[in-house]
Amino acid sequence: MKNKKILIGVGCSHTQGCAILSNESSEKSNILAPGNFELATPELKKLYGKEKVSTEWITENFSWVGHLGKLLNVDKVYNFGAGSRGLEYCIRSLRNYSFRVKDLTNHLILLQIPSFDRIEILHLDNGSWTYKQPTDVINEVQNMNNKWKTYFQYFHELDTLRYKLLNELYFLQDYMEKLGAKFYCFDNFTDDIEYIRDKSEFIDNSPNVGRSTLCRVHGNWSLNENDNIEIKKIIDRLNLIDIMDPDSHIQEPVILHHHTLHNEKLVKDDMHLSGTGNKYLAKALYNFLKIEKVNNEINS
Repeated sequence: MKNKKILIGVGCSHTQGCAILSNESSEKSNILAPGNFELATPELKKLYGKEKVSTEWITENFSWVGHLGKLLNVDKVYNFGAGSRGLEYCIRSLRNYSFRVKDLTNHLILLQIPSFDRIEILHLDNGSWTYKQPTDVINEVQNMNNKWKTYFQYFHELDTLRYKLLNELYFLQDYMEKLGAKFYCFDNFTDDIEYIRDKSEFIDNSPNVGRSTLCRVHGNWSLNENDNIEIKKIIDRLNLIDIMDPDSHIQEPVILHHHTLHNEKLVKDDMHLSGTGNKYLAKALYNFLKIEKVNNEINS
């Protein structure tokens, strides 16, 4: 394992590739059910010449992770994407992996940033504890029971949560690099990083995030040494990929929404990337990494 080059892709459904599965199959594939799963539409079945596919097939032949792995000629590809999950899940996945594999010097990790609004709440429902995302129920506020109304009214402050997740993302990067990995992230499906950057002055100085609440009132006596980190400083240290159009002769930002399942008439109203779109994204990522000379370094 040590001399092999390993690529790990982490993210939500845009990474996992579960959008091409029927709803029932997609749910089963997320709970480690064995076997093959049905494609979502007759158009997909005709395109790929099969009714069902395995999760391995999706990673290798549909996802951007698999396509990038082929371009980089790595020895092993891991797909840690999970449909509808957020950054906390991505971070937990990489921590779980690094608990077992301490030396990541031969690893390249690319994290596709999910929506920062996807916060995990441990929720007791019918006697069982499960993770619940407030985004799953926020559109039903008028019909909510009292516990969710109380949560949204008194505990759900998104700017604070976004700041905490941004911290987690940076320190995940720092930890992965300390274990030897090459780590990059990209935000082309949500633009949440730019949203946070644009609001950084407000968030840094708000009572929910800034010095007045988190430090000055409940802090320690040596705050000059451990005060909160400014948002812009965190973002500047992130290894954010600026993805450019791989088919353009000039430096232009990549446009992904031209290559979706909906636009290619494969799954109606589904704006996830098609197989063509994932190849296009993989090529753009490869061009960036080639400039960074990452492929030559992850096994040195």
